[in-house]
Amino acid sequence: MNRKLKVGGAILAGIVAVWVCVALYVGAHPQQHDHSHCIVVADGLLQQYRLEHGYYPYSTSGYGDAILLVTTNKSDFVFFTAEGYSTKAFEYALEHGTHVPNNECGRVYVQVPGTNRDSNIVALFDKKSRRGGRETSDAASRFVKDADWPGFVQRQVDLLVAAGITRKQAESYYAPEAK
Repeated sequence: MNRKLKVGGAILAGIVAVWVCVALYVGAHPQQHDHSHCIVVADGLLQQYRLEHGYYPYSTSGYGDAILLVTTNKSDFVFFTAEGYSTKAFEYALEHGTHVPNNECGRVYVQVPGTNRDSNIVALFDKKSRRGGRETSDAASRFVKDADWPGFVQRQVDLLVAAGITRKQAESYYAPEAK
């Protein structure tokens, strides 16, 4: 009996040691929200708005306020953020009826007034590069690598200008944010 007790105790100690190691690892490496699939949901929310209203959301106060028009459900704001950004600006604006500054948005929503939006114009993209590129919400919901970003931006700016947006406004969507 004494030998069985020792073997059982050793097995139990091993199991406890494994669980302690797992707990320590999880504590040191908390899971982070990836956001790579959120842009697909955000694009769906934009499409739903278009279906319900006949046009995409638009605000002369900036794309942060246009995004706020899409949803008043606080749990949906996470779809319009990206790594390094918070939903707090949206939540505060919703609660207090204030403006959502563009610099508080982790994703850029490219506003095109009216109902005739070229399907090749990306509606939403990550403001900052991560993992070597940016997520976009075009038909393919693709990942544009950093090396391909300048050419992508030039094509998007040209499409926006063709859609009637001034070149200055079109370029402002893709301008790097001041630090």
